[in-house]
Amino acid sequence: MEILKVASKSEAKSVANALLAIFQKGEQEIEMHMIGAGAVNESVKAVIIARGALVTQGRDIKITPSFMDIEIDGVKKTGIRMKVSA
Repeated sequence: MEILKVASKSEAKSVANALLAIFQKGEQEIEMHMIGAGAVNESVKAVIIARGALVTQGRDIKITPSFMDIEIDGVKKTGIRMKVSA
């Protein structure tokens, strides 16, 4: 399973294109990791954009969100993990 790390500065369209490229390679599930509201916002917009393209191909997206613990520079933080299936 591929992992996409999404930042608040990520562009939703670029992330959506990455999702679509991974699905077109045959992957059935992608895991997205994000920390902070801006990153979550860009991720959700990316999934909406990707879904719009997949629906025209007769496919749909399922999202399974969860929390995850991550350590950055010795500091523990809580992030969001979204498993995206198509």
